[in-house]
Amino acid sequence: MFQDAGGKLGPLTDQLVTLQRISAKLGYPSVYFLIDRVDENPLTGTAEKAYSFIEPLITDLQLLETPGFAFKFFLWDLLIDDYRKVARPDRIKYYQLEWKYDQLAQMLSERLKAYSNGCVSSLQEISDASFPISLDGTVAICAQGSPRNVVRICKEILDQQSEIDSRAKRISGDAVRIGFERIAENITKELFNDTVIKELQKTHRCDFTIRYIYSDVFKITQPAALNKVHTWENAGAILQLGSIQQSKGRKPSNHYGIAHILLAKYIFSTIPIGEFIRDKTRVCPSCKRVLVRDWDQRSPQQCNFCQNEIK
Repeated sequence: MFQDAGGKLGPLTDQLVTLQRISAKLGYPSVYFLIDRVDENPLTGTAEKAYSFIEPLITDLQLLETPGFAFKFFLWDLLIDDYRKVARPDRIKYYQLEWKYDQLAQMLSERLKAYSNGCVSSLQEISDASFPISLDGTVAICAQGSPRNVVRICKEILDQQSEIDSRAKRISGDAVRIGFERIAENITKELFNDTVIKELQKTHRCDFTIRYIYSDVFKITQPAALNKVHTWENAGAILQLGSIQQSKGRKPSNHYGIAHILLAKYIFSTIPIGEFIRDKTRVCPSCKRVLVRDWDQRSPQQCNFCQNEIK
């Protein structure tokens, strides 16, 4: 070994400079580091642990700006809030990748074709489940912009089919139903604490106003309801959609909605996935964002991203 022979590697920066010089002599003037799967280790399985693990590296400006090197990180989107507290976009650029509904559906189709030698291009082709839209579209909607969630949902469905009948040639409706129930529960409990989940279950709504929370659900004062809503918002469970006027003569009320589709599905755990998609979700035809609202109770509503009116 180099050190055993009496050599000294020196500090990390010096080691990198040495590596870059060796690389240049071999005809490669730059060295690229691609860092991925930070959260896929048992020690970094939560967003908090993953961020603590990678923070010393992504905040070391001197290291990241070392000449002859480039660093590219592929990180879980749940790390973004912690990173923004220390981010230096003037020095280090960061980008949020965003997948639209139709892009996720296309990705799923291409993966199915690749793993079936072109024989299968959609889940619906090999499923007995019936939905207002295809099973593939249902998966893409519930994935909510995350390719990883597409894979996780499909895996859960196939796992359930294996439990029901591992010799089956088609995916049963029961496997799909249980698969969505399980993945909604698992992801909800990964992302949110029990208090937030139980309180949102009591609302039994996908969208609501402060007045509904203090008057109809918890029977508490308006300030107490505001504190609850801010807690849910800070946890990332809900987001403000805008404001609505509930009745003539009253001031507009802040309008809030569930931020995660699978959290909403867990709240409405007794509603079959097909009915949930039909009654509680829409894909905005303008911006292609997936929206979660109580469309069965109030329609039309505005898309909070592009302000398009949707029925």
